Amino acid sequence: MTSDEFAELLAGQKETLARLGRIEQKLDQQRAERGTQSIDQTDTVSILRMSCAERGIVITADGRIGENDAATLLGKASQTLQNWRYGARPLPYSKIGRTVTYHLQDLAAFLDGGKNDA
Repeated sequence: MTSDEFAELLAGQKETLARLGRIEQKLDQQRAERGTQSIDQTDTVSILRMSCAERGIVITADGRIGENDAATLLGKASQTLQNWRYGARPLPYSKIGRTVTYHLQDLAAFLDGGKNDA
């Protein structure tokens, strides 16, 4: 990897982190407006769908995304999601062959519930 490629990759990661920060701000704002600790899960799913659209992430007809995409949305490494799958704190997932997918609703529940904050 050349230094230019590395710089481009780093810039992309910084942009992703900035987008995640904006999503978190939206969630915090909605929580404050409602005066509750947790917002409606449907709203979180909508925010995740918008985030997928911004990033060009493909969502299946039944609302699933791939493991790498899920990791990106959660701000975690895909290896972290793998560790959770095989550890004591699993995040619900589906596996067909070698392909692991996550429902957006499960990711929304994770974000709303604050589970697996490691």
